[in-house]
Amino acid sequence: MADRRPPLLQPGDRIAVAAPARFIDAATLAPVIEQLQARGYEVVTDPILHEPYHQWAGRDEERAAHLNRLLNDTSIRAIWFARGGYGSMRIVDYTDWEALENNPKWLIGFSDITVLLASAAFRAGVMSVHGPMPYSLGHPSLLDGLFTALETGLFHCEPPLQNPPVSPFSGVLRGGNLSLLYAMQAAGDKWFSDGDILFIEDLDEYQYHIDRMALALYRAGVFHRAGGILLGGLTDMKDHSIPFGEEAEAILRRYASMAGKPCVSGVPAGHIPDNHPLVMGTEIQWDGRSLIQEISH
Repeated sequence: MADRRPPLLQPGDRIAVAAPARFIDAATLAPVIEQLQARGYEVVTDPILHEPYHQWAGRDEERAAHLNRLLNDTSIRAIWFARGGYGSMRIVDYTDWEALENNPKWLIGFSDITVLLASAAFRAGVMSVHGPMPYSLGHPSLLDGLFTALETGLFHCEPPLQNPPVSPFSGVLRGGNLSLLYAMQAAGDKWFSDGDILFIEDLDEYQYHIDRMALALYRAGVFHRAGGILLGGLTDMKDHSIPFGEEAEAILRRYASMAGKPCVSGVPAGHIPDNHPLVMGTEIQWDGRSLIQEISH
């Protein structure tokens, strides 16, 4: 079942930047703020973004308090997470999900932010966006593509054509970073339902650990319950001097095949230069060539 959709964005809306994991320096954020302002948005920031406590943007209680202030501010239409790293799971249980449920707004990010996007769904019943963040934004066209989609409600991307081809399928999109999905499964979070489409991406993991995490999800029934599997960026994977014997994509395809589920690889989302936005919590359709999400209605 699809989650509730926050209002689509329009120029003049207030967009806040938050850092629930690693800090971001002001120089990195400044050009992104300028791009948002050029599109007509009012950008809300806070000094905590640039005040590191070890690798984080403040202590756990400080990051949680900042995020909760933004969730309770009814004038803010979207929260764009500055970057990932590690730290979001440390504050997820202290986040005011009731505030998001009462006042839906877009949460935007990926990687370590996966736990917040998933929690927006199963704790508040609200859609979110798996998409580029200021720290790794890259080309300005990524910002334009992200916010054009959030203004129009039309999300569309074309992975490389499959060989062999994959028949059409559809379902509510769930997932994100494999390491965070694995951790949420271990915590008993109810982030996945029968018939959902499972999206997976990851970065900088050993091949055997990809297998361990995928096997855990397989044994927990996630692959069996899925309506289909989408594989995004599986970037900068590592191996030992004695190779594991399979690459990350082959590992995940094997578990999809064992569960008898269709699998589309090469989805342009994740830790890749063209990190295309996807909406978590609403239906996605694979028509044999493209992935389409239309959330304007």
